[in-house]
Amino acid sequence: MTRIFSTVGLPKKLKLIKRKNLKLILKTLIVLLFLGALQKIYTFKTAKVLEGISYSQVIKDREHQILRISLSGDEKYRIWTPIESLPKTYIQATLLMEDQYFFYHPGVNPVALVKSLLSAMSNTQNPAGASTITMQLARLRYGLKTKSVSGKLQQIILALDLEIRHSKKEILEAYFNLIPFGGPIEGVQAASQILLGKDSKNLSTSESLLLTTIPQNPNQRSLDASTETFNPEIKIAFARLKFKWLKHNPKDEVLLKDVDLRSIKRGLKQLPFYAPHFTQWVSSQSEVPNVITTLNLNLQKKIELLLAQYLKSKKSIGVNNATVLVSDSKSGEILAYLGSGGFFNTEILGQNDGNLSRRSPGSSLKPFVYALAMQQGLIHPKTLLKDLPTQYAIYEPENYDRNYLGPIAATQALILSRNIPAVDLNYKLNEPNFYDFLKTSNIYFPKSEEYYGLSLVLGGTELSPWQISELYNMLARHGQWSPLKWHNQQQAKSKKVLEAEAAFMVLDMLTQASRPNEALSSKWMLSKTPIAWKTGTSHGFRDAWTSGLAGPFTVVVWFGNFDNSPNHAFIGKDLAAPFFFSVVDLLKSFDFKPHNPQLIHEAFKDPEWLYTENLQLKQTKVCSVSGHLPGPHCEHLESIWYQPGVSPISKCDVHRPVIIDRASKMRACTSELKNTLLEVFEFWPNDIRKLYQAAGIHRREPPAFMPKCDPSDNNGSSGQNPKIISPSDHVVYLKSQSLNSQLNSISLNALMDGDSAYMHWFIDKKFIAKTKHDQTFTFEPPLGEHKITVVDEHGRTDTQHISVQTVQ
Repeated sequence: MTRIFSTVGLPKKLKLIKRKNLKLILKTLIVLLFLGALQKIYTFKTAKVLEGISYSQVIKDREHQILRISLSGDEKYRIWTPIESLPKTYIQATLLMEDQYFFYHPGVNPVALVKSLLSAMSNTQNPAGASTITMQLARLRYGLKTKSVSGKLQQIILALDLEIRHSKKEILEAYFNLIPFGGPIEGVQAASQILLGKDSKNLSTSESLLLTTIPQNPNQRSLDASTETFNPEIKIAFARLKFKWLKHNPKDEVLLKDVDLRSIKRGLKQLPFYAPHFTQWVSSQSEVPNVITTLNLNLQKKIELLLAQYLKSKKSIGVNNATVLVSDSKSGEILAYLGSGGFFNTEILGQNDGNLSRRSPGSSLKPFVYALAMQQGLIHPKTLLKDLPTQYAIYEPENYDRNYLGPIAATQALILSRNIPAVDLNYKLNEPNFYDFLKTSNIYFPKSEEYYGLSLVLGGTELSPWQISELYNMLARHGQWSPLKWHNQQQAKSKKVLEAEAAFMVLDMLTQASRPNEALSSKWMLSKTPIAWKTGTSHGFRDAWTSGLAGPFTVVVWFGNFDNSPNHAFIGKDLAAPFFFSVVDLLKSFDFKPHNPQLIHEAFKDPEWLYTENLQLKQTKVCSVSGHLPGPHCEHLESIWYQPGVSPISKCDVHRPVIIDRASKMRACTSELKNTLLEVFEFWPNDIRKLYQAAGIHRREPPAFMPKCDPSDNNGSSGQNPKIISPSDHVVYLKSQSLNSQLNSISLNALMDGDSAYMHWFIDKKFIAKTKHDQTFTFEPPLGEHKITVVDEHGRTDTQHISVQTVQ
């Protein structure tokens, strides 16, 4: 440490003191010897020099830019800084100005003390000071009043005590952390950050000297001035120190240019206060004095500006609040965090943190139901789903637009956000069901599964943007869930909640969604950058969401009101989606220093979450009409991903050739060279046929047979056997003597192939009914064991077994 201060020159020889002062000097020395002896028997056990001192918490972004400096426990801005982090020039300037003999005296400089006494006795206007750095530390550390003789004696004793108990380095380090700079600012690091806006280790020589002059008279010399002009004393003090410095360091004259005080003047009003909601969260989670977070301050500022402009453009329709959360999809690191549309906007309750508030997610959770259904082998991306009015006990879901599309491919049902197909998939899920899946993904439910029911997939519970971000990050990591990270030392707890193949397939489905109208001018429309995104609108127009993956990032955007008031403008695809794409545009063009911009750009074009290495997936072409493997007569094909052995994929037999009579346009019995021709028609099972009919969608179905033809003799038939769906196989039906015949009846219903028009029903080989493809027949079965058989007009059959018993 002594080597650091080698440039500080030794003092000139003291002038000869007049003989008449020798007695006074001797008396002074005797007093000092007495005090030294007193110190040796001093029984007051002083603590470690900085023990019990509280410090400000400094929260920084990933590039070590300060986001926020909090007050210490005693209402000071005091930032702990080790002496190794301070520039040598500042240390040398302090010693030169305050205590040149710091490394040579025992805490009290007897020569300086004598000079001070002589100065005081001569009644000079400005008596010479005698306080060493150690004495100043004693005064600061123990709150001493040193104007009186007793106070000064106490200061001397405690200074001697500090020297015995601590090294010179520890004393100097403590001093630099406690010296006052005016108002609540203490310590050189706090002064450098607040007054000059920079880390103390980056102080220039001029700035080092400037800060050195302040502690001698902090109230007069502080740069935290409330007026446009400074007290001239700071300029005088700086000039004096500069002159003294150059005597010992003449080569530094070029470095010590006059400091423009006005240009560097800062103060508490300019105190860093960025990402306020994020730093509040960090402060609540950590008491560490110096926290390096994952946030990117430059990105945060740009998104804040982007949101302010967007909210201004939507103010006329009552939109004034939003949240944005951007994270690294792979690591989970939070990169930008906007908890409201304005922290200081009291009209929108802006200090509430919307990223932690649980809201109805609307349709934001639908992708996870589809992923579970694919994982359980219920669907693949082109499986036809039912989009027609359906009732589940007393629950009857509706689509947002109150319209119905009939049979619809799973991918289209998802990206068009159809409610009924999603609810139906939720109803059909096995283990894990949707409720259990969300619980495994660290979603807390205050009530039981029965309370939420099937509406859970439509936003029947409440989640925060934070939780939504974790779920979409999980998809990007192919089913591996882990919490969001807010500092680099955070240990992520990861767990598998979804199969990688299902996560990949649902993301591939989401990338096929077209952009919102307001983003048509975006350059994204001209590129083929894959973006997996999903909107959400809560019931009653209270929340508008868009969440998704773009390149290596996850973006979650929410619009709404913290008081839960509705607004018909709160529609995910119309309000949140355009802003979502504005953020994505910004991310793609943003310079993520020190990362390679080219790597970021490549990650947008080829994101890791669309990699298929090590996944048990294959690509194949399917019939675009049925979603099954194409038969010889399927004309329109498209590619899909599927998981062999899991995805329910079979050969398409919807398209079949039919012999048509040229004259009547009816189905002919046999083929004749001149009178018939071969045409391909669609043969849909009766359940799908009903869906199309109910939705008013016409399909190319085969015409009726000519009058003389027997359908059972048609050699072109290659359809599916009928499948009984009621009654269920091996089910016991209970019959009550007190109930009438209608209430004791059971329904007969079956799925028929598209080439069948009617079915024959038998119980134990006894004929009981003939029904059309869209009919259900009810009858009261006798007691006992029975076999139910259905036969279509082509002789294809299916059988179920039931048991009918009496109950009182």
